[in-house]
Amino acid sequence: MHRISIWTGSFSAVVQRQISRVRPRAPYVVVLLLLTALAGFGYAQSGSSEQNLAGAWNVTIDFGGVIPACSAPALNNRDGGVISNACAANESPGYGQWVRTGNHEFAVTFVGLEYGPDPVPGTYKVRASVTLSDEAQEFSGPFQADTFDLNGNLTGSITGTVTGKRIVVEPL
Repeated sequence: MHRISIWTGSFSAVVQRQISRVRPRAPYVVVLLLLTALAGFGYAQSGSSEQNLAGAWNVTIDFGGVIPACSAPALNNRDGGVISNACAANESPGYGQWVRTGNHEFAVTFVGLEYGPDPVPGTYKVRASVTLSDEAQEFSGPFQADTFDLNGNLTGSITGTVTGKRIVVEPL
């Protein structure tokens, strides 16, 4: 019988040591890792009805007619992490956090870089307050985006509405 141990070190380093010590059992380790990954996938799919923003989203940003609306897919992690695509080629993706603030209510903040010369190089910060639908498949709410120069001075702000629709698996 084989013993399973619990460790607190680097997962990949431990797996590498275990695989090298028991090379004939490597296919079983690969299957175990695959099942672990799929278990997380199953949670993400079945957990979509929970009150959280975890998952992949098609996000539309409406600037109230000041500038054209855009789409920016986003990925929200279960731990509150946010990775959001930018609206413009001169902006980096945004990285930040989301947190539940109430019943179906969430606050989102993320930051990114702007490349110049036009607009001036600097950073941006987006803050939003969104409400998740009862089915947990859509959200919407107001946002404010601020831009800053390289010294951190505010150079501009714009507000609008953000909406998101959860990306779900579409079987082939």
